[in-house]
Amino acid sequence: MAKKSAPKNPVNTKNPFAANTRLQAIVIAAFAFLLYAHTISFDYAADDGMVILGHSIVKKGFAGIPELLTSDSFRGLDEAEGRTETRRTYRPLSFISFAIEYQFFQKNPAVSHTLNVLCYALLGAIVLFLLRRLLLTHIDSSRKHNFTWNILPFVVSCLFVAHPIHTEVVANIKSRDEIFALLFLLLSLLSALKYYDTNDLKQLCFSSLSFMLALLSKESAVTFLPVFPLALWWYGHRWNEHSTQKTLDWKRLALVCAPLVILALGYLAIWFGIIGRVEDKLYYDTLNNPFANATFAGRTATATGIMGLYFLKSLFPVTLSTGYTYNEIPLVDWSNFTALGAAVIILLLLVGGAYLLVVRKNIVGLCALAWCSTLAIASNYFVYAGGLLGERFLFTPSLFAMLALGVGAALAQERLPKERRVWVMLALVAFGGIYSVKTFARATDWKSTETLLRADVENTPNSIHLRRMYGGLLLQKSGTATQGVPSQDRASQFDARKNIRAAEEQFRAGLRINPTIAPSLVNGIGNIFAAERRYDSAIAYFRAALRLNPNNTVYQKNLANALSVQSRIFFSQNSPEASNNALLLMYESAQILPTDSTLSNLGAMFAQQNRIDSAIVYLEKALALNPNLARARSNLAVCLKKRDAATSR
Repeated sequence: MAKKSAPKNPVNTKNPFAANTRLQAIVIAAFAFLLYAHTISFDYAADDGMVILGHSIVKKGFAGIPELLTSDSFRGLDEAEGRTETRRTYRPLSFISFAIEYQFFQKNPAVSHTLNVLCYALLGAIVLFLLRRLLLTHIDSSRKHNFTWNILPFVVSCLFVAHPIHTEVVANIKSRDEIFALLFLLLSLLSALKYYDTNDLKQLCFSSLSFMLALLSKESAVTFLPVFPLALWWYGHRWNEHSTQKTLDWKRLALVCAPLVILALGYLAIWFGIIGRVEDKLYYDTLNNPFANATFAGRTATATGIMGLYFLKSLFPVTLSTGYTYNEIPLVDWSNFTALGAAVIILLLLVGGAYLLVVRKNIVGLCALAWCSTLAIASNYFVYAGGLLGERFLFTPSLFAMLALGVGAALAQERLPKERRVWVMLALVAFGGIYSVKTFARATDWKSTETLLRADVENTPNSIHLRRMYGGLLLQKSGTATQGVPSQDRASQFDARKNIRAAEEQFRAGLRINPTIAPSLVNGIGNIFAAERRYDSAIAYFRAALRLNPNNTVYQKNLANALSVQSRIFFSQNSPEASNNALLLMYESAQILPTDSTLSNLGAMFAQQNRIDSAIVYLEKALALNPNLARARSNLAVCLKKRDAATSR
C-alpha cells in the first residue's frame, strides 16, 4: 500500500508555545516529575512487598525472568508464604522490571520509586502526543486557529497528570503495571491513528506490538479494546459534528482492530487456559468479598452505586483511600436512591455517549463510552474485581474524564460572549491547581505503610480490613510492651504502651462494625492481653476467635501458648487448687498444640501429683519429639523408678 504523508497539526502560529509540541511535552513531563519527586525518598508501602521483598522469583533477578514469563505472576509470593492455589494472574512485564531492579540494586525503594515517577512523566508526554493528533489533525476549520482549541491538548494533559486519583498508582511501586499498561495502550492507539493517516505498515505493526505489551503489563488492558474502533470511527468522520461527510475507511479500521482482537483472545487463552485463574479461593467469604452471599438485586444495585462513585471521583476525588472494603460501602438494593441515581448516570453515559458519538460526531461521546468500557472489569457486574472500589481502577478512565471536561469547557467557551470566555479557561486552571495540591498531599500519605494506614483509617473508617491492618502494625511496632523493654527505659515503655492502646482501639472499632465477621480482630485483642501478661483475658479472646474460625492454626497456637504460660504461673503458686488448675490448662494446651516443652511440663505436673503412669506417658511423648530434653529425661527416670518400686511391692 502506498504511503501518504502525515498531515501536519494545525496550530495557532501567533503563540509559539501552542505550536511547540516538544516544549509542551517537556513541561508536562517535568510537571509530573515534580508532583511526585518527594515520593522517591519513601519506603516500601502497602503491597509493595508482594512484588519485591516477598516474591521469591523476583529476588532471583535475571535468573527469575524465564519463570516470570511462564507462570502465574504471584507464584513467587505464594511460594514464599507457603500458599498454593490462591490466585493466578499473568502480568510478567512489570514483574520482570522488578526482577531487573533487584538484580542491580537489591532492596532499594528509592530506585523503584524513581522509575515509577519517570514512567509517569513519560506517560504524561505520550498523552499530549496522542491528544494533539486526536484533536488537532482533523480539527474543524472554524477552530483551526483558535488558541483555546490549540492549547487544549496541553491543558487536558496537565489535568490528567495532576489528577489526585493517580497517587495510588504512582506512589505504590506495585502499581507500575497500571502505568505500563496505559502507556503501551496509548502508544498503540497513537500508532493506529498514524497508520490511518499514512497507510504506513510500520505504524500498524507498532500498534499491535504496543497492545501486546499492554496486555502483558495487566489483564485489564483488554477493556481498552473497544476504544480502538470507537476512536478510529470518530477520527475517520473528522472533527465536525455538523458534517454529513463520511470519510471512514472501513478496511483500514479492520486492519487495525483485527490483530488487536487476535492478540486479546490469545492472551486470554494463555491466562485462563495455561496459567489458570483460581482467585475465587481468595474471595469466598463476605469479609474478603462483600458480594459472596449477596442476592442478584443486592449485587447489581451496589455495583451500580459504586459506578456512580467512580463517576464522581473521576471529577471530584475528595476522599482518597485504599480501604473501600467491607463495610465501608454497605450492600444496598434497588430501593436505594443512590443506586437509582447512579443507574441514571450510567444510562446517560451509555445512551448519551452513543448519541453524541454517532449522531453529533462529538468526541465527548467517545469519552463517555470509553470511560464505561475501561471500567468494565472493575464494575463488579461480571466478576469480583478484588475490591468494591479501587482508585487504581480509575487510572485509565480518568484520561477520558479529563478529555471530556476539557472539550466540554472549550465548547462552552464558544457559546459565551468574548469578554466571558477567559473565565472558562481560568476555571480549568483552578481545577488543575486544586488537583495538584490534593495530589501532593495525598502522595505524602504513601511515605510508609504506617502513614498510609493512619490516613486511610480516617478517610474510610468503616473498613474492617484497614482497622485490622493498622491495629496489627501498631501491635507489631509496640514489641511486647512489658517484655524485652528495660525497666529504666520509661520512654520506650510509654511508646510501647501507647501503641498497644492504639492497636486495641483499632481492633475494637473493627468489632463494632461487625463483631463476628473478622475473628482476626478478636485474636488481635487476645495478643494485646498476652503482651500485657493478662493471660486470663487473652485466653478468653483466643477461645472466642477459635469459635469463629475453629481451624485457624494461628489462633490455635496463640491459645495453646497462653494456656501453657498461665498453667506455669498457677503451678508456681504451690497450692493444691492452683496445681489442679495448672494441670487442666497444660492438658488443654497439649491437646491443641503438643510441643515437646508442653508435653514435658504436663508430664512433670502429673508427676508432682503422683500420677506416675500419666506422667510417664507424656514424658515419653516429649522425648519422642525431642530426645535432648534433659529435664524430661531426668523426670522420666524418677517416674520409672517410682513405678518399679510400686510394682515390686
